[in-house]
Amino acid sequence: MKSVTLEKLLIACGGFLLGVLWMDLLFDTYIFRTAPASAVVTIASYYRHVTTVAAPLNRVIGGIMLVTIAAAVYQVIRRRDARRVAIVGLLLATVPIGLAALRIVPNAVDLGTQTASPTEQITLARTIAFDHLLCVVLVTAFVLLQIIGSRTRDQGLGTKSRRTPPLVQPRTVDRQPRTVPTSSLSRLASESV
Repeated sequence: MKSVTLEKLLIACGGFLLGVLWMDLLFDTYIFRTAPASAVVTIASYYRHVTTVAAPLNRVIGGIMLVTIAAAVYQVIRRRDARRVAIVGLLLATVPIGLAALRIVPNAVDLGTQTASPTEQITLARTIAFDHLLCVVLVTAFVLLQIIGSRTRDQGLGTKSRRTPPLVQPRTVDRQPRTVPTSSLSRLASESV
């Protein structure tokens, strides 16, 4: 797989994850804008839907996360020229995906069931919101890193694949004065008279 194609796949995966985070944040921010008790009802309803009711379509998000991690690991292995950058990209992808798997999704399932006390539900909603904000920052940095890497590699591949023409040596012109044969001069003189 070409590295440029791999980076474009990672950009697409990161963009998808940013879209999911954006949708989550549309509901998460209710906890900061309205009374927490009424906001929790709306947020809990949303998370009940996306974590349990929407199955198996909600599995697509987990699948994209796995593709992102696998492609980022592959990028680390393949990118000998910029391995440190690829490792940073892997970390920028792994931290939010790990946070989602270990904390955000379990908290969202708990919030969606609404079995906790109202105070605990407010705490869960705030925790999810702050976790999502952190994830947006990290995934955005991941996507930007991939875009910059893709452009750099595109430019690098473009200049290497083009053949530069060899320098053209200008012809040296003999700068000696031209001598005109005398027979030509006499014929020109006779014609002009």
